[in-house]
Parts: sequence; structure tokens; C-alpha cells
Amino acid sequence: LEELRQRARPYILRDVYYHYRGFLGNQLKFIARPESTVKEMLYGYRVVLTGVHLLRSGEVLSHLPRLLEPYPQPGVQELLDLKRAQREKTPLPEGLRERHRQRLGLLEAELQQAFEHSVLPSQAPPLDSLHDFVVTVRKSRT
Repeated sequence: LEELRQRARPYILRDVYYHYRGFLGNQLKFIARPESTVKEMLYGYRVVLTGVHLLRSGEVLSHLPRLLEPYPQPGVQELLDLKRAQREKTPLPEGLRERHRQRLGLLEAELQQAFEHSVLPSQAPPLDSLHDFVVTVRKSRT
């Protein structure tokens, strides 16, 4: 698995930005509803911070508490505490919801900047190396 991860890494392209931007856009629609929940807000943060981190570092990291280490976000720990207290489906009060919506809007701009300055390649290399690896692994299983 580790060898596959290393061989597949060059195929993670900077266009992954569009995937994360789309996810965030959908999440912002959910969050705009008056009945939006803690869980939906946390998912918004996880999506945008995962995208920013991937575009900047080339590493897939989707665990929100770990993402908060390099990208601290005010008030997110409070949301995590609510989730841990089994209140993840609790609707957010208007003021709290609006504050986090604004923060996610700022992070959307940060996602755009990460895309513009991404360390990820724009084009994938030929598939030969990856193909040969898959064939070798499959032959070793017979």
C-alpha cells in the first residue's frame, strides 16, 4: 500500500481544487439554512482545510483536529466539543452560524490562493510506471 501511495502521488493534480471548491459550495448551501447543524459546519471546515492542505503540501490529510494544528480556526474547537457531546445534529444559533459562514467564506478565498500557488502538478505523467506496478502486484497474487 505504501508503494502504491508513493507511485500514485504524481497523479494528484492541482485540478483537485475544483473538487474541493464544489464540495465547499454545496456545504455552504446546507449551512445557509436556518436549521443547519454543528455537523454540517464541521464538514465545511474539514472540506476546505483538506483542500488547502492538499494544494499546498501535496499531502491528503482529512482529519479535522489534525488540520487545525497548521490551520487554527477560531471557534472550531467549540463545534468539535459539541459534536463529541453527541450534539452534532444540534441546529446552530444564528449568530454562531453567521460567524462561521463568514469564516468559511474567507477560507474559500484561501483555497483559491492555494490553487493559484499549488505545489501539485498540472498534468499527470504517463501511466506506464503505475500500470507496471499494478501488473506486477496482480501477477504476484496468482
